[in-house]
Amino acid sequence: MEIRKIAEEEIHQIKKLRDYAFRTPGRGGEEDFLFWMEKATRLGAFLNGKLSAQVMTYPLEISFLGQKIKMGGVAYVATFPENRRGGLIRALMRASLNEMKDKGQLVSYLHPFDIPFYQKFGFDLVANEVSATLVLKNLMQRSSGQGSIVRTSANQSLFSEVKAVYETYANQHHGMLIRDDAWWDRLMRRGYTQEAALFCGPKGEARGYLLYTFNKTEMVIHELVALDSTAESELWAFVSSHDSMFETVRATHFGTPDEIASILPNVTGLSIETEFNWMARIVDVEAFLNAISFQTAEKVYVEIKNDVVDFNNGIFELGEKVRRVQSAPNDLLLQTDIGSFSQMMFGFKRPKELSYYGKVSASETVLAIFEAAIPHDKPRFYDGF
Repeated sequence: MEIRKIAEEEIHQIKKLRDYAFRTPGRGGEEDFLFWMEKATRLGAFLNGKLSAQVMTYPLEISFLGQKIKMGGVAYVATFPENRRGGLIRALMRASLNEMKDKGQLVSYLHPFDIPFYQKFGFDLVANEVSATLVLKNLMQRSSGQGSIVRTSANQSLFSEVKAVYETYANQHHGMLIRDDAWWDRLMRRGYTQEAALFCGPKGEARGYLLYTFNKTEMVIHELVALDSTAESELWAFVSSHDSMFETVRATHFGTPDEIASILPNVTGLSIETEFNWMARIVDVEAFLNAISFQTAEKVYVEIKNDVVDFNNGIFELGEKVRRVQSAPNDLLLQTDIGSFSQMMFGFKRPKELSYYGKVSASETVLAIFEAAIPHDKPRFYDGF
């Protein structure tokens, strides 16, 4: 077996394995696929010169507690069936994490086909996708007359205001993708930006937007982003104004169930579904903690155990600067695996919750120190790859 980068002239082999393993054509077509294959870190396992398994990593960025950090987006993980259960993906995932470390990609995201499978490689859940099915009685909402709504689309100059609103929102909300023009082009190729509605406040400033379409008698909301409650309310009023065109509204990427319950006039019978669909992990513990300037009120220690990459296994001292040490006092030590530590640092799970379920081991004093140091913002993620 040979683990190596897949050359550009071998991309057709990636496509062949993709088509066999996934069967359903990806949105965006071949133009989108080839564009991202050229940008991705392409790693393959070759047996007798033939590509037998693959892992792609996209070079992306996310917002993390008010700053931008590099993220490796894992995609197109696949093996031909005759080569499965032979350790090829384990070897590729280890090689991919080493590549991410070298590129300064501090965290990695993926959309799992099977959650336990990726937990073996240190990934764990950090964000859920919430969807809502609404009927007319949930949406009997009229405009307050504040501001205005302008319909637009990705091929119009006004769409730059949509991008600006998203950028502000992403910087305000933890864990979200930083979208550059290439990513917006990807959304356009995938059909998400054909119809948009931009809300502007009384002074003409863009404060929110809606990306939507129709599927027969269902209005489909791909994304509803608002920078304040007025924008959010006016965008839902715009949805309500289409009442003659839909029987139901299917919405995703609109915030949280609590937020939608606060803004709609009637949530009786509102159907909410939650899918556990985004996993992440910290790639390099020491580099990550130093990059986000993580500090605790008192000196404590973290021991990471059983990571698939050796450079994270060991004990780290947390003070003004994070550094690796050989030992630590037991009463100041938190012990865990990389997946649980990632959930804790992302804010998806609280330290005491993880302790309750046996995912971390620490004294009450140490748990309290971490509880105080980790913000309560839960990650959001509105994209896919």
